[in-house]
Amino acid sequence: MKLENFINVEWLILLIVIIFAGSVVFLNLPLQEENTSSISNIHTQTQLGSPKVETDNLTKVSEEPIQKEEKKESLPGPLEVKENNVLVENLLSSKIIYFTNIERENAGIKPLSENALLDKAAEEKNLDMVKNQYFDHISPEGLSVSYFVEKVNYQYLNLGENLALGNFSNENEVVKAWMASPGHRANILDSKFKEIGVNVQKAFFNGRETFLIVQIFARPLSDCPVPDSNLSLSIENQRKEINALQEKINNLKIEIENLQKEWNQIYQEGTAKIQEGTNLIKQGNDLIEQGDRIYNETLNKEEAEKYWTNGEKLQKEGQDIIIKISDEYNQKLNQNYSLTNKKINEYNALVNNLQNILSEFNKNLKNYNQQVNEFNQCVSQ
Repeated sequence: MKLENFINVEWLILLIVIIFAGSVVFLNLPLQEENTSSISNIHTQTQLGSPKVETDNLTKVSEEPIQKEEKKESLPGPLEVKENNVLVENLLSSKIIYFTNIERENAGIKPLSENALLDKAAEEKNLDMVKNQYFDHISPEGLSVSYFVEKVNYQYLNLGENLALGNFSNENEVVKAWMASPGHRANILDSKFKEIGVNVQKAFFNGRETFLIVQIFARPLSDCPVPDSNLSLSIENQRKEINALQEKINNLKIEIENLQKEWNQIYQEGTAKIQEGTNLIKQGNDLIEQGDRIYNETLNKEEAEKYWTNGEKLQKEGQDIIIKISDEYNQKLNQNYSLTNKKINEYNALVNNLQNILSEFNKNLKNYNQQVNEFNQCVSQ
């Protein structure tokens, strides 16, 4: 009898599956544990969890959060004095500023500081009026006081402009004429204004020699705490970095998912081929059993030997197939395992990096938005 050649199919299948699956046990291994409270790491056994950067839920920062209240300008109608006073030799801008501050001090308002840039802007505006023979807050080209102020690179929150034309006898007379006009008076006594620039031109206007006077008031940008431009730039750079990392993470997620699909395909193919060997072993076992029955019933060893021989042959073919397939497909699975683990490590490293950047990004964003709010509150006062 050839009972020693009989191979239990169920036991063999179980053994082969254990050996075959042993090389791919990594499917049950978790990825490296990281402290990712808002972004979960992936596990190859479960559906990949992509870290999501919910920037829509973050505090929004406008592209230009520093608003200048639409560059507020106070432009009362130009003041022209019709009296034919004797034209004095000159009017000094410094004295006009002096008498302007006297009016402010009398009203209990802090005096204005003369600013060289505003003096230059006032000069540019005055020369433009003389050149183009107009007397207005808006030039024929549509240029207002803000154009001349920005041209000299003066940064401001609020602007005001008083214009005067006439044969004034002294500087105090100019200021008194403005104070008699509600709009011009409001500019002189506006407590928001902190700096001033004045220019006087003695020139021919409409065929007669006269004085043209430009008085510019301003609340400088430095009057309010300006949000940190470097912080704003850092936020935008971090935003770009976050988007780039998110794209890399999403691409890696797809790669890992494809590797998992490939692993399943390799595993199924290997299992199917191993089953072919298992079937041959089962057929061999059946032949050996049949040879045993013949021998037991007839004691015809020669006839039984035919079944035993064919059965052993099928058993060996099946075993050879299983060994070959196990080696071949375990190698493929190991290669897949190595590449998958490499991608997973890259994924987790990117997730950790992203979380660190997100933490710093949210911190900077909160800080910058607070600065913007403080600035806007200051501007509105």
